[in-house]
Amino acid sequence: MTTIQDPGPPADEHPARPRSMLLVIPALILTVAACGSGSTPKRAAGGVPVGTSAPSSAPGTATPARSTGAATSDATGVPGNQADACALVTPAEAQHTLGKPVRPAKAKTVGAIGHQGFTCTYESTDFANGTAAGLALVLTFFPKSSISKEQFDTVHSGNGAKAVPGLGDSAWYLSGMLNFYVGGASLSVSIVSLTSEAAADQLAAVARIAIQRI
Repeated sequence: MTTIQDPGPPADEHPARPRSMLLVIPALILTVAACGSGSTPKRAAGGVPVGTSAPSSAPGTATPARSTGAATSDATGVPGNQADACALVTPAEAQHTLGKPVRPAKAKTVGAIGHQGFTCTYESTDFANGTAAGLALVLTFFPKSSISKEQFDTVHSGNGAKAVPGLGDSAWYLSGMLNFYVGGASLSVSIVSLTSEAAADQLAAVARIAIQRI
């Protein structure tokens, strides 16, 4: 009689894992989680990461300077030869008026910004301060008068001044000086002399020449 031996309880299909493996797996999970937790750096406005400097302009480029306006060719704003009183009367014309040879003209700027004027003086060759022989023709020109014709008349018509008709828009003679107004400009003409005052007709002849060049 054959004896059948009891095989015993069935073997476990999944044998127990070593304890060391159970400890390693959680450690690996923690390591992977730590590596993946690094977030993308925060960006400031304009897309530049915080803590980094903004990139500089591309090489060879520069920010264009802002224009401050074009410079004017003449600070007085007066076109052509109107900014020169000496251009209104030539040396030959001055010599004819004085009846004597004249020295080169002396030009000067007078007045203030916004109401700038110009003087021109033609001196006879024998002119000198303190002598009676010399003469000087003086023109004072304001291309853009600061007053109207009505105001001009008010200023120059007093103290016994004499009106000179047919000369510009308005003209007044007083004490050897002729003042006239034409087209918004004003001009005075006088002859410096220690012996006599220039007559209105003599100065008017010079003024008529100057008017053609204003």
